[in-house]
Amino acid sequence: MVAAFIFGAADALQLSLQLFENTLPPQLLLALPYLLTILAMSGVVGRTLQPSALTQPYRKE
Repeated sequence: MVAAFIFGAADALQLSLQLFENTLPPQLLLALPYLLTILAMSGVVGRTLQPSALTQPYRKE
C-alpha cells in the first residue's frame, strides 16, 4: 500500500518537474516513479512483509 502511494506521489512529482526547465533528461523523470516503487518494494524505504501462505500449497476444502 505504501508503494502505491509512493508511485502516485512520484508520478505527480515527475509531471510537475517536467514543467520547469531543468537539466535532467526526460527519460529519467519518466522512470522516477518506477525506480522509487522498486526501492520501496525491495525494503530500502521501509519494511515489507511477505504473505504468510507464500510457500503453502492450495488445498480446496
